[in-house]
Amino acid sequence: MRVAPSQAQILDKLSELPPFSPVLVKLLGTFGQANISCGTLAGLIEQDPVMAGSVLRLANSSLYSQKSTVTSIAAAINLIGTDRLRNVVTALSVSQMWKRLPAVEGWSTADFNEHGLAVAILGATLADQMPNDFAEGAFLAGLLHGVGKLLVVMAAPDDYREILRRYEAEGNTKSWVQLERDVLDTDHPSLSALALEQWKIAEPIRRAVAWHQDPELGKLSQVIWLADSLANAIGYSVLPPKAVLLEQDPVETVGPWLRQHCPGLPPGELLDTFHHEMDVIRGAPRTLRS
Repeated sequence: MRVAPSQAQILDKLSELPPFSPVLVKLLGTFGQANISCGTLAGLIEQDPVMAGSVLRLANSSLYSQKSTVTSIAAAINLIGTDRLRNVVTALSVSQMWKRLPAVEGWSTADFNEHGLAVAILGATLADQMPNDFAEGAFLAGLLHGVGKLLVVMAAPDDYREILRRYEAEGNTKSWVQLERDVLDTDHPSLSALALEQWKIAEPIRRAVAWHQDPELGKLSQVIWLADSLANAIGYSVLPPKAVLLEQDPVETVGPWLRQHCPGLPPGELLDTFHHEMDVIRGAPRTLRS
């Protein structure tokens, strides 16, 4: 009988992930701050010539349609916005790490990237409309909320596939997290939070990630739970299509969720913002993505 790996053995797979760049480490640290100044962000980006060049190309792209050429990082930040540019650079840097991982049967790193990005964008938008205790951490919490699932795939691909098999058979009666606990005696929210602790991510973000499947009322975890649910509902899921029930109309899909949890945000407005932000990141210069 095969014995599932322990939580510590799964976390050991962190050492096999590509290392963060020094600039990314500093950027991640800024998500623990109430805000970050243009000067601070410019100073970080300027430490990485490739990143700086990519930011300038983004600022001068057709997405921003400037009459004059943007020639400084500070001007690019003023054009794009401090929070948005930090989010774009962080998302693409993290995505670059995941893309270096070996393929695993039954798992799509591309879908994992898309899901994390979708939850990050939706979370940041929702955090401005819902009561929570750390809105500035919503994007990063959404982006990294599922890293524990990635570690499970790396440490125990057979166990991941067993969880998936059970989910497709029992998904109406048991959640994914419950099945993880049945198979592994741990779950991906707990593993994600422990990974973020090793990466020295701010405690409110770690807490939101740890509780995003059992959200706390009025806390960031509730925002991430809703963003995660909405991302899955509109098709940005880590699970294969046959394990996810998709509606035809995304506005009808997200409408009931928003009316219940965020009545002040019209579904169409949320989706418009979401698709615009996805376009910004997808349209970022290739050197940031590859």
